[in-house]
Amino acid sequence: MKLRLEKEPIIDNLRNHSPETVEKLRDLLITGAPARLDPHRKNFYELENCSQVYYIHLSPANNKVMFLAVWDKDGVEETTAEHISEALFSCSANC
Repeated sequence: MKLRLEKEPIIDNLRNHSPETVEKLRDLLITGAPARLDPHRKNFYELENCSQVYYIHLSPANNKVMFLAVWDKDGVEETTAEHISEALFSCSANC
């Protein structure tokens, strides 16, 4: 599936990623990018570009994007949403 937002997204940078990384995510959301729905968590997605995977939560209430994690696709150890620490999901109860 391809994920593309109609309006410029409001992104909550929960893990203090660099401004450049946040802008890359914003560009992907505006232009559209391949995405996979997390089968274990509602409204959570893995969004891909050529070299990285962004893990986000898209709030259905206000279309706000919570930027949770990013990793390289070509990393030594394969990383998926299931490998991300449960600490990142403490916010999901409030989403």
